[in-house]
Amino acid sequence: MLINELIPNLNVENYVNEFKARLLTGVDKNQDDNELKLLKEIVAFANTQGGSIYVGVNDATHEIEPLSHAEVDKTVQLLYRETEKRIEPEVDLRVTEIPLGKDKPDQYVLRIDVPKSGYTPVYVHVNGVPACYIRQFGRAKIASPEQIASLVIASTRAPYDSLFTKEIYEESKFTKLKDRFLKAHPGKTFDIKLLESIGFIDDKGKLSRGALLFRDDCKDPLTLAKCSQFPGFDKGGNVVTASESYQGCLFDVIDKVMDFIRNHSTTGYKKTATSRIDFSSFPERAVFEGVVNAFAHRNYFIFGTEIQFDIFLDRLEITSPGSLLGGKNLEKEKNIDSILPKRRNEVICHVFELVHMMEAKGTGFDKISESYAMGDENQKPFITCNDESFTLTLPDLTFKGGVIGDDNPYPNIHLQGNIVSDYDAKILSCCYYKKRSLREIASYLGVSPSTHLRKDILGKLVKDGYLYMKQYGVAFYYFTNREKLNQEHIIR
Repeated sequence: MLINELIPNLNVENYVNEFKARLLTGVDKNQDDNELKLLKEIVAFANTQGGSIYVGVNDATHEIEPLSHAEVDKTVQLLYRETEKRIEPEVDLRVTEIPLGKDKPDQYVLRIDVPKSGYTPVYVHVNGVPACYIRQFGRAKIASPEQIASLVIASTRAPYDSLFTKEIYEESKFTKLKDRFLKAHPGKTFDIKLLESIGFIDDKGKLSRGALLFRDDCKDPLTLAKCSQFPGFDKGGNVVTASESYQGCLFDVIDKVMDFIRNHSTTGYKKTATSRIDFSSFPERAVFEGVVNAFAHRNYFIFGTEIQFDIFLDRLEITSPGSLLGGKNLEKEKNIDSILPKRRNEVICHVFELVHMMEAKGTGFDKISESYAMGDENQKPFITCNDESFTLTLPDLTFKGGVIGDDNPYPNIHLQGNIVSDYDAKILSCCYYKKRSLREIASYLGVSPSTHLRKDILGKLVKDGYLYMKQYGVAFYYFTNREKLNQEHIIR
């Protein structure tokens, strides 16, 4: 008996229908999780447009392989147990037994109706890591970061940090928050009414998700921050001179990130006619505002990611998962004090305001811009933003050339002595950011693309390992050996 004989017009798996012979437990012969095969279909329907799963139908032949009443009970128990344990947020399933008729007693097809969730994205936990699926071409498919971002935007849910949990507030577990509040507000009382007013807890004392990130013993992976220092202008070569990861109470993580950046920055001073001006790679106020903003505006619905703090020779990059609401699709936007993003995490922002780590109005971008007022155009901070993440770039004020890139492609290279000719430093600068042809190099130097330049100067730099040479078609291109240069020479 085919399924369309029982239910007319139901004969194919598509965007809204899925067939399964049985809901199995354990792992299959390929060591794949059997329960996950069901759960990802439920999540995919909930994230897309809803749909129905028919259990007791062969998905290849569409023949009915009926369940007994005992099998129906077992399947329903499995269904509710696994969805409650592994799917977040909760999906409101409706289960219906469809009997095959009086002439086939105790034989059923089970229909599981999955509504489209108003609280997308919906996740299923796979080995402890949340995964997001969508329905596409009659099957469940892992969602891309862009699709997850779209689900967040389309959702009618409250922000991640504003959803309340079943955990009850205990003051003894929030001593770090209390200490910071009392330091910021001498003589004031830290009480439960104050926390209710900012959505930290509800009127029954239940903690919000955002509140849990400030608990003294927080171990939530969503608080993860990774700090790295690289010896050059990018991550090429996989060489890292320093790397640390921090996770825990947001106050502790922010303090540790600030210490890492301080400990891996250059400090110095500039003489004037009457005094000296102390300065460091990155203004303290700008770094603090950038770090706090990264946690305040992070998209906490995107699991399995972290906030990254990467220090290069010319800059510090702070990258946070998720778009900057209200500032999407920005490309090296230097007018950052004009950016007014919408708040994504009200509870987290309110806590930062409460302890004077963030102002009630504004984003702190204006303070960052003010901190760089003494720099030139190439030393202005900028923001790049897309659907996946937003990055704040803080130029290193001790790096005279400014941030190296399309707008500033030639770093200042000071050799300890000429390698081949008087042109060495300019050649290595010309080829540092981009591969250059002989003609491009000659034009930059203001000379002719002669055999002497190609063989005697560029050829010697290639032979000594300062330049790479690669052929594309009939032309040869040159590219600076950054790692060798960074080890042997000062680039400023």
